[in-house]
Amino acid sequence: MEFKEDLLVKEGKIVLSKVMKKIRLKTLSESLSSGHYLIPSENGLKDQALFWLPSRGCSYALSNGGCTMCDFGGCSREMTEEQMINELKKQLNHPDINGKPILNFGGQGSFFDDLEFSPKLRKKILEEISKRNWIKTLTCESRPEFITEEKIKQFRKLMGRRWLEIGIGNESSNSLIREGIINKGLNKKDYKKMFELARKYVVWISHHIILKPLVLTEKEAIKDAVNTIKDILKDVDETHPTLRVILMAMNIKPNTLIGWAYNKKVYAPPLLWSCIEVLKKLTPLEREYVKVLGFDTGVTPLAYIGNGDGTDKKILIALKQFDRDHKILHLLRLEDKFKTSQSRKEWEKRMLENPKDLRDRLKDFYRLLINEFPEEFNKEEFKTF
Repeated sequence: MEFKEDLLVKEGKIVLSKVMKKIRLKTLSESLSSGHYLIPSENGLKDQALFWLPSRGCSYALSNGGCTMCDFGGCSREMTEEQMINELKKQLNHPDINGKPILNFGGQGSFFDDLEFSPKLRKKILEEISKRNWIKTLTCESRPEFITEEKIKQFRKLMGRRWLEIGIGNESSNSLIREGIINKGLNKKDYKKMFELARKYVVWISHHIILKPLVLTEKEAIKDAVNTIKDILKDVDETHPTLRVILMAMNIKPNTLIGWAYNKKVYAPPLLWSCIEVLKKLTPLEREYVKVLGFDTGVTPLAYIGNGDGTDKKILIALKQFDRDHKILHLLRLEDKFKTSQSRKEWEKRMLENPKDLRDRLKDFYRLLINEFPEEFNKEEFKTF
C-alpha cells in the first residue's frame, strides 16, 4: 500500500474534505443515541448483533470530512461516561443481544480512539463485556493509527482468551482511488504496525473493501475490488492475522458525498452481477476468505445495490449461501439462468463503457464539487484542475 501523494490527489483531498464536512453537518443533527440490529453469521442464523453507542463519532470525519461513502457522524448531544455505560448495559441486556456469543460493537468511528472512547471509558466497557460469560468474541472497528500495544494488552488483561476481531477499512489498494476518491487517509506505517500487533497478540483482522466508489465505471470497480482482495491475501498463511475480507457492496447512505452524487444522478450503485464477477476472478483459496455484505444496515440507506428486476431475490439468497459455504457454483448457475434478463443486459452494457482517463474524470468531478459548493472554496486556488 505504498503511497506518495501527487498534487492532484493532495488538492482533490482538500475538495473532498471540505465538501464532506459540509454534508456531514446534517448527520450530527439526525444521529441516534444508541441502537442495534441482528445480523446473520456464517451459519445463516441471526445469532449475533451489531450495536452502537452515542460517541462523538469518527475523529477523522470530524477533522478531515471522512470517507466519501461513510455516514459515521457521531452523537450531537453530550453524554457523561456514566450515561454511556448505562447505554451499554441497556444494549447488553436486550433480548436480541443477551446470550449471543458474538458481540459486534459498531461504534460510530474507532473503538480504540481515545477521543471517542477515553481510556477510562474503554476500560469500563471491556469490564462490563467481560462479566458476560456468554460473549466469546468481540468485534469492533478502528482506524489503524489508534491501535497500540498498550490497548491490545489491556484487552487481553480484561477479556482473557476471548477472541478480538478488528475491522479495518482498506477500501482499495490503489492509492489514487483510496485517497483521491474515497479520502481514506490510510497511513502505511500505521497499517504495518497494526498488522504486527495483531500477529503478536493473536488478534483477527477483517479487511473492508468497497465495490464501486465514486467516479469508477462498473468494470473499473470490479477490477479494483479483485486487485485489492488479491493484494491483501497475497502472503496469507496459518500465521496471517487476516480472518476475512469483507466485500462491501455499495449502499448509499444519506448525508454522504456518494449520497449527494446519487441524488444528483452522477452516480449509480453497482449491479449484483458485479459481486458475482468479483468472486469469479478469485481463486478458490481467496474465496474462502471473502464475505459479501452491504445488504443489511442499521441506518436505512437511500439505495442498496440491486439489479432492479426479478433476479434480485435469488441472487441475494445465493450470495448469502456463498458466505456460508464459499462455493460459487450456485452463483454461476444463476448467471446462466438469467443471461437474457434486463439487468444482465444492462450490466453487459456497463462493462463496455470506455470513458476518458480516470485522472481526467477526477478533475471533472472536483470541478463539479467546487461549482456546487462555491461558498467552501472562495479562497482556494487549485493548480491541477
